Amino acid sequence: MHQALLSGAATCTDLVAAFLRRVDAFEPGTGLNAISERPTAAGLLADAAKADVVLAAAQRGNTTSTLPPLFCVPLLVKDNIDSAGLPTTGGSVALATNVVLADATSLKRLKDAGAFVLGKANMGEWALNPAATISSTRGATRNPWALDLTPAGSSGGSAAGVAAGYAPAALGTDTGNSVRGPAGRAGLVGLRPSLGLVSRAGVLPLDATADTVGPLARTVADVALLADSLAAPDPASDPLTGWAGDGAGWSPWGGGVDGAAAAAPAEALQAAGAPRPWSARAARAAAAGSAAATAGPGANLTSLPAGHFSAAAADGAARGATAGGLAGLRVGVLACALEGGNADAEHAALFEAAIKVLEDAGATIAARNFTIRGNALGSVQEWACDRGQWWTGWGDDGRLPPSPGGAPLIPPGFEAITCAGRLAPDVATYLATAPRPPAIANLTLRGVAAAGRVHPATAFPLAVRLASPGSGRPAPPVPHNWTGAAFPPPDLASAAASEADDAGGDDPDAYPSPALRRAAGLACGCGPLWTNACRSEMRARLVAGMDGGGLDVVIHPTWGLPPPAIGAPVAAGPDGNPSPLIAPPTGAPAVAVPAGWTAAGLPFSLSIIARPFDDAGAMRVAAGFEAAARVERRAPPLFHECT
Repeated sequence: MHQALLSGAATCTDLVAAFLRRVDAFEPGTGLNAISERPTAAGLLADAAKADVVLAAAQRGNTTSTLPPLFCVPLLVKDNIDSAGLPTTGGSVALATNVVLADATSLKRLKDAGAFVLGKANMGEWALNPAATISSTRGATRNPWALDLTPAGSSGGSAAGVAAGYAPAALGTDTGNSVRGPAGRAGLVGLRPSLGLVSRAGVLPLDATADTVGPLARTVADVALLADSLAAPDPASDPLTGWAGDGAGWSPWGGGVDGAAAAAPAEALQAAGAPRPWSARAARAAAAGSAAATAGPGANLTSLPAGHFSAAAADGAARGATAGGLAGLRVGVLACALEGGNADAEHAALFEAAIKVLEDAGATIAARNFTIRGNALGSVQEWACDRGQWWTGWGDDGRLPPSPGGAPLIPPGFEAITCAGRLAPDVATYLATAPRPPAIANLTLRGVAAAGRVHPATAFPLAVRLASPGSGRPAPPVPHNWTGAAFPPPDLASAAASEADDAGGDDPDAYPSPALRRAAGLACGCGPLWTNACRSEMRARLVAGMDGGGLDVVIHPTWGLPPPAIGAPVAAGPDGNPSPLIAPPTGAPAVAVPAGWTAAGLPFSLSIIARPFDDAGAMRVAAGFEAAARVERRAPPLFHECT
């Protein structure tokens, strides 16, 4: 696209007008339903005309190299990210009039780099559904590869719109899987950045301890280009970007550097003529004995080197395109992600084919069954794929306490469900950060639910969130998979009864209280990434496991099962979605990248996890795989490529 602009083959107005025509032609005719709101065409074309004046001047002066990196790039923006002059609804009719006056920090950075907002993208209501994208404002978004199937959620509109050719890139948010999951279903690249790398200010939250803002596009290079502009500190508006990090990874913004991840890029740490390291770990090893080799707190940074992530992606792509070019890359396989019915035979075979691509290109599969081992929280309970995404530190024998009927007192996954209570207070915090119309300023999620202003598909998951501790009233949790005749069990109920007086009131960071924790056998509560002992322990053990195996990255299939049909009931049992297991609770970055096609012509996707704050390493490996795999590029059947 930029080549067309710089060569004079097209103007910015030409490109913006072409994308607008495509949306007008395909969106109503196919029922894809990817777009929730659009600026006026006249306003977009006026902005494009202004950009053309800048472009013409740069062409006359032979200074096109000074144009901003995202010059005239049209974007779709998920409908929980503030875009000035447009409503931010979070997929809820209750926020239909929430027209915002300023851009989210992340979007402002992309606009400052030259991008345009072509429209807001439909999303799952309140970002609650990882499998589908259904809002009470626009209804269901469809999968462009098969319109009767879901595009996953909750950034399904962002993914579907890019796959359909409505825009070259989009912004989404990812709390559990909501960038990577839709990217995988749509045949796109999607990045969940390290927690703390990109500001979440101006983003309607699901869980502020895990939410991230990430880009989706067709190639790793395009995602890296967006990441170059997104990554920046914003401690005044998003304190997480001021966190220094810890021994599992040092943030570039909070006073730390970690090898290739920040101030000392891998390129600067290599010996002359030696291959560039694949990851921050390898960079430190290559620089053994130098000052740069020691990970730890350092000088605060306000920016990364220009084109930091793009350089990493370009390096990976060049090496992946060369025979044996992935030599030196050491990979761990999260094999348990396929267990327990979470992968069918076809997806398992496609995953094995992706592993073979890496091996054939020179990479070493150093751990065929990577897992996170050890627990310093006083429990022998170890992390496993089937135990939820949080390290719970259950009883001394590693088992859940039994109920009188013999079943576990709380089903596996309790601690993650408990922390679902953050939604209501986090939404209230967002609404209080800027002027709102009276009806919006006084809105509460409990009132929205009581008034029935939710899509039927959202009613139950929202009720679970509102019944969870920390949601605005002391109450025991309601685990989604509890099937007992009565809930809560008496001992848990009595502990919950004292919750309001037991430290924290309705503060979600204080839940569960010590009394409730003791009753349920829990070690940790719902505090932020940097104070939660369970998350710190899991993050440390993840990195220790990767270090112990000399691993640069860990891989798993983005999805192990095909997408469900639109409107299909949510089935109990495996969902084939391993994305929430490691990256969200540890804060590690993860990239989903196309890795093949099913017999039905649906995309298959590989996910790549790196250490916290080694986003450059994740993108370097993703680009290397992308180049080595040479996955056939296709267009969805009803959405032909632009020419």
